[in-house]
Parts: sequence; structure tokens; C-alpha cells
Amino acid sequence: MPPEASPVETPETEFSEPVEPVEAPQAPIERPEESSIASQKEFKGPAISEAVNEVMQIVEALRQALAQMEDVLELVEVAERQKLGDEREIDSLRRAIRRFHHPRGESHGRSQTEE
Repeated sequence: MPPEASPVETPETEFSEPVEPVEAPQAPIERPEESSIASQKEFKGPAISEAVNEVMQIVEALRQALAQMEDVLELVEVAERQKLGDEREIDSLRRAIRRFHHPRGESHGRSQTEE
């Protein structure tokens, strides 16, 4: 016989009242008159060229950001190559130190008191 499922309890929140979504007020749709269409065309000309100028400025800023990111990438790659070279040199020095402390002809089992 399967155990009975207990009811799921929901945690209480700070807010006791449900929050209702707020809808943005909608403006009534108006049809422009013929005379206002001509004035809108005049207004849109400078607005469009201003928008184009802003887009061009954004494009230039993005190009500069890309160039800076490429410079940073190059520096990171140089640092990585340097790190790998340094690690190889450290390993080489460690091997040299081990050879210096333990020459090949010397027995490792002798203690210093026997000499």
C-alpha cells in the first residue's frame, strides 16, 4: 500500500495581498491629417540623420572596444607563453638541484654519521 501524500505547504511571504499586474495606459490611435504628414517628414529628416550619427558613433565605439580586446588577448597570450617558459625553466632548475644533492655515484642509503 503506497504511503499517503501529505499536502504541500507553501511558504508564507511578507506580502499577504496578491499583486495584480499593472497595464500601461494605451493612447488612442489617431490618424494624422495631410498637413501634419508634411511636417512629420520635415521633422523625421533631422531625426533620422541624428539616429544615423548615433549609430555610427556606437559602431566606432564597438570597433575601438574590439581593438582593445584584441590587444588584451595578445597580452594574455604573451603572458601564457612566458608562464610556460618559466615553468620549464623552474623544472630544469629543480632537476639540476636534485642532481647536485644526489650525485649518481653516491649511495642514497648511507647516513652522514657513517663518514
